[in-house]
Amino acid sequence: MSLLLSHAAPANPVARRLGPAILGLTAHPPEHRWGVARVRAFLASTPPRSAPAEQSPPASPPLVERLLHDGLDHLVSTMAGDDADRLWASNPFGSTTDACNVQHGAAGVLAVLSRAGEMLDRPDLRPIVERAARWIDKRMATRAHHLPGLYFGGAGVAWALSDAADLLGNGELRQRALEYALALPMRWPNPDVCHGSAGAGMAQLHLWRKTGDPRFLARVQTCADGLLVAAVRTGGRITWPIASDFDSKLAGVVHQGFAHGLAGVATFLLAAGVLTGREDCIEAATLAGDTLVASADRKQEGARWQSAVGGAPTRSELYYYWCSGSSGIGTFLIRLWAATGRPEYRELAEAAAVAVRRARWLATTAACHGLAGNGEFLLDLADSVGGPYRGWAEEHADCLFARHAVHDGRRLVPDESGQSVVADFNTGLAGVLGFLLRLRHGGPRWWMPPPRA
Repeated sequence: MSLLLSHAAPANPVARRLGPAILGLTAHPPEHRWGVARVRAFLASTPPRSAPAEQSPPASPPLVERLLHDGLDHLVSTMAGDDADRLWASNPFGSTTDACNVQHGAAGVLAVLSRAGEMLDRPDLRPIVERAARWIDKRMATRAHHLPGLYFGGAGVAWALSDAADLLGNGELRQRALEYALALPMRWPNPDVCHGSAGAGMAQLHLWRKTGDPRFLARVQTCADGLLVAAVRTGGRITWPIASDFDSKLAGVVHQGFAHGLAGVATFLLAAGVLTGREDCIEAATLAGDTLVASADRKQEGARWQSAVGGAPTRSELYYYWCSGSSGIGTFLIRLWAATGRPEYRELAEAAAVAVRRARWLATTAACHGLAGNGEFLLDLADSVGGPYRGWAEEHADCLFARHAVHDGRRLVPDESGQSVVADFNTGLAGVLGFLLRLRHGGPRWWMPPPRA
């Protein structure tokens, strides 16, 4: 707690003012904790106006590198046996999802281990990648049907297996990964990235760019056709509702964010349009950009969005994250600017970055809805326009470092709850390590078309 407060205090007057009381109330052992009278006396006191904030220096590159390697060591040491139901333990909800998927399952962890094995001097990772890929492949091979989503379905699994096959030089695994991708449905009642057809389309795009196989191009076209038909256009705006009669808890949802709505679907259509020359896809993506420009909340510094479409959101309903809000929408807008050159998209993406930066000390650690995903967006901006954004991404790494705990001598970043460590990519350690790996060693954005075609 003292490390977190000392890192937050310079830019956060609340942490600076209340830090002593927070530390007093959480002191260990319990008998050293402040009582009510002492807290009241502290709050009644006038803080010195010119007192400098006590702070720790930002996490240095060697400390961030240690955070990365300690996390990788933890993934290696906590991997279950070949006969386990899940290769890495998840949280209670994650344990109810597909054990192979990206969001909470083995594919997300495999992807990080594969890229780390390629970029780092870590020969110990290769046999772990081989074991994890074999475990996933064995289970995928027994399935008669594959769900389309990139994060909860089979699209991300095929992507991860393909990348693992590249590291391992395993042609048979590569071929099976492509077959799993070719078995995905391209039209689905849910159009989104996480669970639906846009996510499947992103995997087809990735594999087409990677292999040149015309079957993937044809499937990109099929997916795009279905999404264009599913779009709802009203009053100069566009949305992609999830079918109201679909057997899903998300039935009827109309979202603006990346995970379940407008920004994610439009990112796929934009990439498909740029790579295939389809003007109808680019037109729909541009209309999506205009829709998001019109719905942005600019009442505070930066730009924020509510998750759902319509209504007048309260401040607590404005979001900053990849799944919903500034980070994911900014991820789309900076790509739309790169494709169209329209300055309002870049300006709004940069305003989204301001909102993301302001929220960093209140964010969770997660890639889905926290520091790791927001840091990825800032790296996208740095790659696209330069400016201060790499430094802002490094600030997010500092925030992650300030939250670490020591387990068995390793410095580990906790999951979205802040109370435990799980391996999950989008809510746990693997996504954090993916961000740190990209920050320190480069590489493309995870599970995403490039900002520039």
